[in-house]
Parts: sequence; structure tokens; C-alpha cells
Amino acid sequence: MKLTRRQFVERVGKMGFGAAFISMQALGMLPAERGNQSLPELQSDSGRGKSVVVLGAGVSGLATAFELLRAGYEVTVLEASNRSGGRNRTIRKGDVVQELNGVTQACEWEEGLYFNAGPSRISSQHWRVLNYCSQFSVPLEVQITTNRAALYHDDKAFGGRSIENRQLHYDTRGYISELLSKCINQGALDRELTDGDKETLLEFLQEFGDLTSSGDYAGSTRAGYARLPSAGLDFGEQRKPLAFRDLLDAKFWGWMFNEDEIFGHQATMFQPVGGMDKLVTAFTDRLPVGVVQSNCIVVEIINSDHGVEVVYRQTEPGSLPVFDTPQQNIPHRFGFDHLGERATLKADYCVTTIPFAGYKYIENNFSEQKKQAIAKGQHYENSVKTAWQSRRWWEEDLGIFGGVTYTTRDIEQIWYPSNGFFEKYGTIVTSYNDGEVGHQWHMMSPQDRAAAARVSTEHVHPGYGKELQHPISFAWRTVPFSWGAWPAWEPDDSDATTAMYGQMIQPEGSVYFAGDIASLWAGWMEGAFAAAHSAVAMIDERTRGSKA
Repeated sequence: MKLTRRQFVERVGKMGFGAAFISMQALGMLPAERGNQSLPELQSDSGRGKSVVVLGAGVSGLATAFELLRAGYEVTVLEASNRSGGRNRTIRKGDVVQELNGVTQACEWEEGLYFNAGPSRISSQHWRVLNYCSQFSVPLEVQITTNRAALYHDDKAFGGRSIENRQLHYDTRGYISELLSKCINQGALDRELTDGDKETLLEFLQEFGDLTSSGDYAGSTRAGYARLPSAGLDFGEQRKPLAFRDLLDAKFWGWMFNEDEIFGHQATMFQPVGGMDKLVTAFTDRLPVGVVQSNCIVVEIINSDHGVEVVYRQTEPGSLPVFDTPQQNIPHRFGFDHLGERATLKADYCVTTIPFAGYKYIENNFSEQKKQAIAKGQHYENSVKTAWQSRRWWEEDLGIFGGVTYTTRDIEQIWYPSNGFFEKYGTIVTSYNDGEVGHQWHMMSPQDRAAAARVSTEHVHPGYGKELQHPISFAWRTVPFSWGAWPAWEPDDSDATTAMYGQMIQPEGSVYFAGDIASLWAGWMEGAFAAAHSAVAMIDERTRGSKA
């Protein structure tokens, strides 16, 4: 079978390692440039005389309110919980995390330590988020996701030893380059590659894989040292390469190996200095007092082409959730033991950012097509993060400064902090899981989740599990009104799901839909802002049209 240059690049790309992009550069096949994306520009008085009720004070709802207020609209935000930010939540000393079954965890860390329980990074591709940070003077610092000193761990591979990221990547890259180099030298691709292409690719593979002059992979200093170089003629001792068969048996090439190849995960990543909720505070500080009304639980939406009525009940102080399966901590139905009287808020428009799972408990007069579409998007991921205060042993003893370690154990990831280097204490996240594992962890108590995280951390970092102190285990589906960590359903290329997704996010009557599920950046603040801007633009266009 003929192998064209493009097919060759595609096959190399399936192996990861960034080889596809570099091959395209070597062959003169460069990708198109990225374009910038700007915030909506609205006239300062275009919304005068019009009112909007925004449901939810997460970042999508806050951005919606901020932009509409700037355009002269009268805006009220109804938030079910007692705080703004939604899934953008940062935990610090003195904070209390309460789960649906009433169990609480109090944060007892040192002053200055924090844990981003929700979004933890901002991609350099996320221009809407970056623009808000710039506009509000929210200082940013680099968030280190990829670190060649971080680890990969699999109980069933390499004798259960943790392997440095650099060794796994560069040994694999070397072996793949050796195989491709031999294919070219043996003429296997002569009919598909010109002499010039062949020479160029051989040069590229030798450099890419750090091959010997004969095209063999015999290890590389890129993979690290068994003993570091020192003074004079002490060249150190190069680490011996992992066996190619062991690399194949490890089956590491899924998301753990290639996560930083995903477009939205590629460096450079950022985080606000002091915690992700600094962006939330920047919004709330700029909203007039009284715009956001907390503890308001929406119970009914009455929608029409001429306006909307939102019926809500305000929870009384000290009110606790009550639901039918407290032993599972994942309710099918829940209410509150003390609710105020029903109140109604009328507005010309409504922008709802409520997670679609929440509509199971809200009466509404949406069309049957809309209800079916919303039901399709009601599954949210069961993600659990467990964070600790600890001596910074990962830096002091292991030389790991930021980054993520991946493991096949149930914790899945260990995140090392990208701030506070060389300080006495740091915050380390020793579980970030989802899917079926996340579901199982949601059924556990916070204490049991922390104990499991400590055990798995000890497997990855022998001798250091005992150093972890004061755990906070954050299971997103146990948090009232969050329903989970991020939407688990996304459209694919099929006509059926594309049509369903279009129906899901399409405005109906006077109700517009925002939140990250109403975008193709589900699970990211960029998606939440993109959906907010879309809703704002549609409302303003409709308003200007009605005035005209």
C-alpha cells in the first residue's frame, strides 16, 4: 500500500511525541495560524429599559451580568448557594466544605496555602479568560502541567516502579525513531518519499530520537542520568534505556502520555496568583451591591415570547439539604428543611446557566423538544480531588517543581504546586479522578477517600504518604447545586448528536442558555465565557431590533 507524505505524518502523529508537527515542519506542511477572539462590544445604553434575570452566579452568570450591566440593562442574578463562582472554587484556611449528606470538612492549613477545587489552569488558547484577567488586573503566573521530572506509575509495569516522565518519553521517542530510520534505510518508503524527503527525514529522526550515527537508539541524556555530571571530567552516568518490550507492555500511550498534546492543554498554561477565585472576586467587586442574590433556589420558569417569570424560594440560615439516599451521598431527589415563601421575579429576558441536571427539579413550560435535549445533557462527571498540606518533599528530596504525575491507580493524577517554591509548606493534590473510579469515590466518606489517596500516593512515592497532612477531599457531585464537575456529554460529528446539541443550546421564547455546556469548551471557563458572550450578543441584537 502506498504511503503518502500526509499519511506518513498522520501515522507518526498517532504515536504522539509531537512527531507529527515536527515532521510537517520538515516537509514544509505547516498548520494555519490561530486567530484572536474578542469580547462583545455593546453600546452603553442599548439595554436601557430592558431587564434580565440571570440564573446562577458561576463565572458564566457573572460575565453575563457584567456585560449586560455595561450595556445599560437592569440585571438580577439568582444564585442557589451562599457563594458566587459556581465550580470556580478555591479552598483556604478556615473554609468549610459541606457535602449533601451534611458531612463537613474544615480546612486547617497554614495561612497562604490554597487549593483550586474546580478549574486549576487557564490555557493560553483561552483568550476570553485571559482578556478578563487583563481587564481586571488579575495577576497571573505560569501553571506547570508538563514536567519531565514528574512520574508515570503502573503497578503492572516496570516492576511497579515509578518512571520519570523524561525517561518514558525520550526512550519511546528514540525507539520509534530507530524503527522509522531503519524503514527508510531499507527502502521501505522509497516509492512514496523523494530522495530529498528521505534525506530530510533521516536527519530529523536522528535528531528527534537522539540516534547513533548508524540509526540505533542506545539511550539518551535527555532521558536523565543515573548519576549527574559534576566538576572537571566527571561526565556523570547516563541512565540506561528502558527495554522497548517493557515500554510496549506498559500501554502508557493513552491520555496519560499525550494529555499535553491536546490543543487546550498545551503550554503555556496560567493560574491567577493566590487562587483561581481571584477572577470571581474581580467580577463580584465590579457588580453593584444587590445584583447577586444568594440562597435563592429556582423552582419554576414560566417562559413566553414576551418575557419570563422566575419563581424561587430563599433558603433560611442554617438550612440543610434533605434527600432520599443519604448513605450514597448522590441524591436522586433533594430539598431543604427550611425554605422561605415563593417569590416571583419578572424580566424581559432570562439567561440560565443552571447545570442541565438541575432542571429535573425545576418546573418549566419549555417545549418537548427542548426538554428532551436538556435531558440528554444531564449527566455530569463524578470527579474527586484530594488535597493536602505537606512539607515540600517533592521539591526538596525529588527535584519535582510543578507538573503532574500520572498513575494507573485510582487516584489517577498527582499535581505538584506551581507556586511557593522553596517555602516550608505546599499544597499537593493526590487524587484527580473521574468516570467509574470517580463514581466509586463519591460513595466513600471524605475520610475514606483521603485514606485511599494516601495509600496510592505511597505506592507512587514510597516513604512520603506519611508526610501528608490535613486532607480536603472534594467530590463535585456531592456539592449542592453543582451536579458534578463538568458536562459528560459532548456533540460528535454525527448529524444526530449535532442536531440534539443545537436544540439543547438554542434560545426558546425569552430564555437563553449559557454555562460551559452551551459551548464546545465544556469543562473550561473559556466555554462558560463563550456561552455568556453568545447569549449577551443575541439578547442585545433582539433588543436593538425591537427598538428599531
